[in-house]
Amino acid sequence: MTNKKYIQEFQKLKKESNYKYFVVGSPTHLRWVNVVQGDTFQELWDELMKIDEIDLERYDKDNEIYDEEKDVYYVQEPKDYKEAIEEYLKTSNNFHYRKFSWQE
Repeated sequence: MTNKKYIQEFQKLKKESNYKYFVVGSPTHLRWVNVVQGDTFQELWDELMKIDEIDLERYDKDNEIYDEEKDVYYVQEPKDYKEAIEEYLKTSNNFHYRKFSWQE
């Protein structure tokens, strides 16, 4: 049932969405469909962060850089947001079923 809901939502957005990119997915607990939309991959990334889909602890650990001159650690923004989104949704809890729309 939920599988059909997320496919229907994806098809609807594909026809009607004013956004260039979107991700539709059904959570593993199968109660509703999650959708994030944006005109840039960075907007999608930010929306995924708002709903706690991006594991910030893991991201910080994977992307922490030490600046020897300033003697500080900082976390670098993704160089390729599309790649980062695909990587983090691979192991997603909230997007168990998922479809990407990367319309170029």
